Amino acid sequence: MRKTVLTLAACATLCAPALAQSPVIVYGIADAGIGRIRTLSAKDPRAGQNPFVYPDVEGGNGRTQFTSHSLMNNVNSRFGLRGAEDLGAGLRAGFVLETGLDLDDGAADRVPAFLQRQAALWLGSAWGTLKLGRQFTPSLLAQAAYEITSGANYSPLNNSFEAAGLGKRASSAFVYTSPDMGDFQVAAAFISKNDAGAKKNIWDLGLKYTRAPLTAGVGINKGADGGSTNYHMGGKYSLGSVAIAASYNSASTEGVPELRRRGWSLGASVSMGAITLAADLVRDTKNQWHGKKMTNAVVEARYAFSKHTFAYGAALRLDGQNNWGLGICYSF
Repeated sequence: MRKTVLTLAACATLCAPALAQSPVIVYGIADAGIGRIRTLSAKDPRAGQNPFVYPDVEGGNGRTQFTSHSLMNNVNSRFGLRGAEDLGAGLRAGFVLETGLDLDDGAADRVPAFLQRQAALWLGSAWGTLKLGRQFTPSLLAQAAYEITSGANYSPLNNSFEAAGLGKRASSAFVYTSPDMGDFQVAAAFISKNDAGAKKNIWDLGLKYTRAPLTAGVGINKGADGGSTNYHMGGKYSLGSVAIAASYNSASTEGVPELRRRGWSLGASVSMGAITLAADLVRDTKNQWHGKKMTNAVVEARYAFSKHTFAYGAALRLDGQNNWGLGICYSF
C-alpha cells in the first residue's frame, strides 16, 4: 500500500503543531461492483438483531444491483489516518483513525460511530505494544494468518463463525501485542464489564506462528454474555504458487450464548501470474444457530492489474443462501 505523507493544509491551524513532530499518513481502499446478495433466513437467531446481514456489511434483497460495503465486495471501502512519533529511549507513540465508506452514495459506515472501523492510540517499545481504543480483535488477527481469501467480506469461514464468536472489532479495548518471539507472536485483549455494559469482563487471546512455508493461528475468547469459551485454530501451508489451509472453530452467537456452532474448514488457492484462484469449504459439526448443519463455500478469482488495483469475482453459498459478486478494488 503506497504511503502518502500530507500536511493537511485544510486543518493547518489545528494540526500544525502535531505535524511538525510527526508525519500523518493518509491511506484507504475503494471497492465497488455488481452482484446479488440475499438476507438471512428468518430462522437465524441473528436476523433482526443487526441491521446488516453479517457484521460490517449490508444485506440485500436477492436482486442484481450495485454493490459497495456489502457481503459480496472483496472488502469494505475505507479512509484512514495514522501516525507515529519517536519518544526516545526506545519508546514510540502513535494513533490510527479509520472510517468506512459506501461508494453507493458516499455515506460513511451506516452505524452511529463515524470512526467505527478503528479509533485507537498506542505505545510501543522492544517489550511490545499497548493499544487502547476501538480496534481489531486478537482472534481475528490470528485467523488472518491462515484465512485463504485474505479476509474477504465473502469469506465463509469468518461469516460462519464470526472470528470465534467475538467479531472483528472491539470497543474500549486494551490490547497488548508481544514483539516477535522467534516465529511466535501473542496478543491479549481486555474489555471491562463496565465499558461493555455486561455482567462479566471480556477477554481475547490470539497466537500467531510464522515460519515459511507454514503460518498458523489460534484464537480463544469469552464474550460479554458468558457461556462456553470460544476458539479457533488453523494453519496454511504455502508451497510456491499453491497454498492449502484448514481450521476448526467453536463459537457462540452474540446475545444467545447457549447457542453454539462448531465446524471445520478446508481451502486452497493457486496463483498463475496475475491470476489467483481460491476456494474455501466450511462444514458444521454442530449448529444450534439454525437447528441444522450447514455447508458453506466460496469460489473466488482475482486478476491483479497492478500492486494497487485488482478485479475479482466470487460465488458464495452461505447458510442456505446463494450470492455472487463482481468488482474492482483499489488501495492507496
